[in-house]
Amino acid sequence: KHEKKPFDPFRLVDDKTFIQNITAMGSYYYKFCNTKKKSGEKS
Repeated sequence: KHEKKPFDPFRLVDDKTFIQNITAMGSYYYKFCNTKKKSGEKS
């Protein structure tokens, strides 16, 4: 029997890591776009 438990610590860790990765990628992409914009405006 493989029941789905309402609280799964391992799954919670996976979700947390996933969210952290998305946040990190998002902020990196945001910085990258901002830098590109600034350099584009200067030249």
